[in-house]
Amino acid sequence: MNEAARHRLEDLLDREIAVARLLSNTLDAERSALTGDAPDAVLQQAAEKVQLLGTIERLENERRELCATEMPARQATQPPGWPRRSASAGAPCWN
Repeated sequence: MNEAARHRLEDLLDREIAVARLLSNTLDAERSALTGDAPDAVLQQAAEKVQLLGTIERLENERRELCATEMPARQATQPPGWPRRSASAGAPCWN
């Protein structure tokens, strides 16, 4: 993987981590809302959770596309003992 692609991958992973942290906070807020008596808060947190999950999915697809483009030879290899991935799943970007 060239340096530019590595930086793009690092950026994608940093963004994915940031969204995952937001998701964690949203899940905490949703749990609190569920134990309270504010149905609007539950709906708001649930909507935010769905939006964040969509963002994570989009970033993951972007990562897979980058890996498939930058590391096509690695698609056929993986660490021993790991489950086989379908070709449509994209390259795993193992280092």
